[in-house]
Amino acid sequence: MLKAVGARHILAGCCGNLKNIYSSGADWTRALSALDRILLLEPRAIDDLLETRDRVRTARMFRSRLEISRAYHAGARAFPMLTARANR
Repeated sequence: MLKAVGARHILAGCCGNLKNIYSSGADWTRALSALDRILLLEPRAIDDLLETRDRVRTARMFRSRLEISRAYHAGARAFPMLTARANR
């Protein structure tokens, strides 16, 4: 069976939806306002936010390294004579 949730939890969920909508539209002022409301309603949500922040940082790090690797390999295909010299 489903468990009943309180009004604070429902309001925090609505604020989370608003935060996502505002963030996707790059309306950062409203997104931060919604985030403030989430933290007022559920102070423990800060742990989830910090975990999400760490995941985003890791994803960005890997994305930038992937882009560097792709650029390198694209350059290697465009200039095979350079990679042939490097392999000597």
